[in-house]
Amino acid sequence: MNIRIATSAILALASVASMAQAQTYTMQEIATGGGNCINNGGLVVGVAGNSTATQKAFCFDTTGGLVHLPLTGVYNSQALGVSASNEVVGTATASDLRSVRGFLIGGSGVTWISNGFGGNNVMPYATNGSIVVGQANNAQRQSLPFKFESGSMTSLGTLGGPGGVATDVSGSGVIVGHSRISPSNFAMHAFRYSGSSMSDLGTLNAGNAGSSWAYAVNGAGAVVGTADSPSGRVAVKWPASGPAVALTSGPGIAYDINSAGVSVGQSGSGSTFAFVNYGSGPVNLNTVVSNLNGWSLIAARSINDSGKIVATGLKGSDIKTFLLTP
Repeated sequence: MNIRIATSAILALASVASMAQAQTYTMQEIATGGGNCINNGGLVVGVAGNSTATQKAFCFDTTGGLVHLPLTGVYNSQALGVSASNEVVGTATASDLRSVRGFLIGGSGVTWISNGFGGNNVMPYATNGSIVVGQANNAQRQSLPFKFESGSMTSLGTLGGPGGVATDVSGSGVIVGHSRISPSNFAMHAFRYSGSSMSDLGTLNAGNAGSSWAYAVNGAGAVVGTADSPSGRVAVKWPASGPAVALTSGPGIAYDINSAGVSVGQSGSGSTFAFVNYGSGPVNLNTVVSNLNGWSLIAARSINDSGKIVATGLKGSDIKTFLLTP
């Protein structure tokens, strides 16, 4: 999650989270395509379009509706993250299809993020308004996690293997992502990066065997993602301190967590369902939405501090993004 609140409000939000367990949600269609992030102001960003050539980055709010971002001369684009102050980051495929460019859109318009590692692809995933994080490749086509700040791109390094990605950044600058841990195998481990130090978050297996991936961090430093466990690959939460905990008993991925510690994601194998977890186990969102109208919610991608959720719905072969309001 790219949106943080003051510490003084966290206790109040925890109370809201506990009450939300008994709530239902109403569903509003946003776009054909996928929504990726919502901020505390209710601004949703994502990609609209049902074919590769027509995919366009969008912003949506309930007052202004859907707006395509002002990106010209590109083949397609998608918005991946939004800050508390409405800066938007994402990617655009060049019209010659030879490179992927990263963009930042704020008050000064569109800024294209140059690759400082010598490669031709830049993918920013999140921003807190001053720091952008993501992945960029080098001349050897290895993907490296980066921090882009004050016009300069810096590599975060890795956990020992040749490649990684930074997926989110908190308001205080804590960065999370995942990295290969060794040149000799393809295992990935989630990491938390603070200051100039990268910590391996490990897995749920003895000896940290297997792989894990981190996708979001909240203002308290809690991280969510997915990790291998004795029962398979499950959604997981790494608290700011203490051991990691499974958020699902079966296959799952947690994509986001808000400041009250409420997480969202997807669970299941084959046919998946979107879930919200208030701390006592995953709740299938299809069971608490009052107006599904034949849609099946297959993944919840983002949640803000008022509990609004961006989810992906499936009906037949149609895929759309919905806003769920508690």
